[in-house]
Amino acid sequence: MKHNYNYLKRFIKKNFGFQKKYAEFLGVSNICLSYKLNDKQDFTEEQIIKTKNAFNLSPEEVFKLFHTEEKGGKGNGSS
Repeated sequence: MKHNYNYLKRFIKKNFGFQKKYAEFLGVSNICLSYKLNDKQDFTEEQIIKTKNAFNLSPEEVFKLFHTEEKGGKGNGSS
């Protein structure tokens, strides 16, 4: 499953200003966060919960930020 992190990217910009600040909040490098936002690495449960708790996010908001699927799955051969 391919993720679409556009909502999360907007959330980061609104609440942290820069991805580097969100990376620091999560305790990861900026490169590691870039991998995650480009769907090359998964966010850990701990990282998701840390974000949820810090911003008092509802389950629906968490799902929207971290589990939105990419539409139209490029090159997956499905019809």
